Amino acid sequence: MQKLQKSSLGGIAKDEIMKMIITGKLKPGDRLKEVEIAETMGISRIPVREALLLLEQEGFIESGPYKNNIVAELDYREIVHIFLPIRRILETYALRHFIDRATEEQFAYLEYQIRTMEWAIKETNLEKYADADIKFHECLFDSGDMKSVASIWSSISNRMRMYFFASARVLEGKLDHVVAAHEELLRCMRSRDYELAEQKLLAHIDEIVLPAPDESTR
Repeated sequence: MQKLQKSSLGGIAKDEIMKMIITGKLKPGDRLKEVEIAETMGISRIPVREALLLLEQEGFIESGPYKNNIVAELDYREIVHIFLPIRRILETYALRHFIDRATEEQFAYLEYQIRTMEWAIKETNLEKYADADIKFHECLFDSGDMKSVASIWSSISNRMRMYFFASARVLEGKLDHVVAAHEELLRCMRSRDYELAEQKLLAHIDEIVLPAPDESTR
């Protein structure tokens, strides 16, 4: 963790801790000690306590024995039965609006994220790979008349970021196939082929599903 400026309080402490959880630097079951975090960040315990409370409310941490805060497990059922269906609805809706209004500059941005994903795979940089993957999909909501849809996406975006990073770790070694799926999707978007683009998007979303916990340990 990095030291924070004195003007930064609970919100930035929360973002710093959440980033470490999302990227896997803090793993499920890891204990989060107020004193240690405060000392590492160079701040008092009060904003750290605020940050941990907010993260608990959002489901990223939970209270363990003896009031210890621990990093929560990624809930497979929550992801599969709640967040992925919401993601399918939001992204397919956003996709059609994006294709209608997309500029060459926006297509170039998507192309850049794909190239970044390729570079990250070669460098074995899963954090950079997942970040580029997320930015590719978030770009679909980059439209002035998509504020309400973007707001709904924003409400689940941190959970989805956690899922993106987890899926990147599970799929390591098969990520070239995921990049190819993004390239196919971008080709359909550039040609303004709504139906095929939607098919490619949904196939990609459905393909990137983490194995159930009992299956992953077999």
